Amino acid sequence: MEGIFRIKEILKEKGMSSEKLAELIGMSPVSLSYIVNGKKNTGVKTLVEIASALDVEVKDLFHPAPAEHTATDVPANKADDHDQEEPIFIRKGDSFERIGSIKMNR
Repeated sequence: MEGIFRIKEILKEKGMSSEKLAELIGMSPVSLSYIVNGKKNTGVKTLVEIASALDVEVKDLFHPAPAEHTATDVPANKADDHDQEEPIFIRKGDSFERIGSIKMNR
């Protein structure tokens, strides 16, 4: 797995070029490339813009964490709530570290 983002895969699935995505979100193709390839950090605002342009949820931009790192602190009866927190992980070598969560409106 390369990087933490699935943006390349999603672009391929959608038949969209990275240049078109960069144009849609008002970013240079070079800056977008750095983000996609994990060479530059980005903020939530940019991730929301990318997700919106690709017509996916922000959480879909990330590779899923391995099963042993999946958050289990959301009670089963909360799974259907409209406002659900999704964990955010970063990759550190061969493992993942949870760095926080993001509230997803469904």
